[in-house]
Amino acid sequence: MSDTVSQNLNLACDAVVGMMNDDKYDQSKRAAIMTIIKATLKSDSYINSVKDQIKKINEDGQFDAKDLPSILIIITESKAFLAATIQDGVDLKSTLKLDSMKYITFGVIYFVMLIEKVDPIILDETKVVYSSLWDLIAFDPKQLLIKADSCWRKTFPCCFKCACCSSQTLAEKWA
Repeated sequence: MSDTVSQNLNLACDAVVGMMNDDKYDQSKRAAIMTIIKATLKSDSYINSVKDQIKKINEDGQFDAKDLPSILIIITESKAFLAATIQDGVDLKSTLKLDSMKYITFGVIYFVMLIEKVDPIILDETKVVYSSLWDLIAFDPKQLLIKADSCWRKTFPCCFKCACCSSQTLAEKWA
């Protein structure tokens, strides 16, 4: 590996570790994630598809809302690529979860941006926007579900019977 590639890989790994620290991510999984990042960088077709999207982002010299589709394409392609890579032989099946994929994909994006000599300001903006965008993509609406009955009981206790007695509610008295 040339010195420049090795240096860029170290910078990308440092950026990933920084993101993990910001997220207070599990320390025990870091080595596995770095191993997967290095394994993914060996795929020319995957890296070229990421490069194509990075070139689109870098065309106007800034990172803005019109660059979000490129990041979404990278994330989608990364999910498919990483799933295939894990199935085809990288022996880390237990460590690749959705939260791990955030860091692996970011490491690849950051590495390619360094190779493509993207402006450092765009690198920083990409890190912030990517992290927020990932949280939106990985958002699980089931985490927000609450029992409507419970919510209504707390908001309007006068409409529900007491669990310990059989007294009528105000709603029943008014009927």
